[in-house]
Amino acid sequence: MRAAALPGGGYAVWLSGDVIDVVPGVPVPEGAGNGPEARLWEFGDQTRLQLGAQWPVEEKWLRSHARNLFAAGPLTGSATRLQVAVTGTPTLSLIAAGPAGRDPVTVGVVDTSGYPPFTAVVNLLLDADGAAAARAAADGERGRLLLTITGTLAADLPLVADVLAQTALHLHPPARGTQVSATADLADWFHPPAGGPTEAPPRSAITPPPERNTPC
Repeated sequence: MRAAALPGGGYAVWLSGDVIDVVPGVPVPEGAGNGPEARLWEFGDQTRLQLGAQWPVEEKWLRSHARNLFAAGPLTGSATRLQVAVTGTPTLSLIAAGPAGRDPVTVGVVDTSGYPPFTAVVNLLLDADGAAAARAAADGERGRLLLTITGTLAADLPLVADVLAQTALHLHPPARGTQVSATADLADWFHPPAGGPTEAPPRSAITPPPERNTPC
């Protein structure tokens, strides 16, 4: 068994054969590269946030680097089966952080699609805390409005602590199963870098195992 951290903050495990188990890393905008990936609308005293998000597996990078990454002879890369080691339907939460000394507040929660790349659409009328945080993020202030996707790990996924520490993932052991989350700062979505972020893989390319998720 070998485990590895991925460039986008994800986690991958090779056990045997031409198969890799993968946990997605940092959420990314859906349809990236066409200007701001989050939009804030002001209508009188109302503030609405709109965005599309994905929690994708780094398929292209994994296929190119699988054999060297795991030093495993059976891995072909091009034909390697990537199994998404997340069960159920992950959720997306928007978290507003106020001024110093105030606790973060969850201002909205939506379900993802439940299958890779776990897409979610946010069209949310914000309360006062959320609107203030969203305006700050739109002005480029990092740490004010965060987008977190949380899912449940497959029960049989081996967890290697020192490798997980190199990822963008956070583990939360609930009563049943182990939950995992990854967070993006929406200030980066309002002001994407030149050229846009790394493009998310096409959903048809990833095939989660039947016992974990509905096939794409």
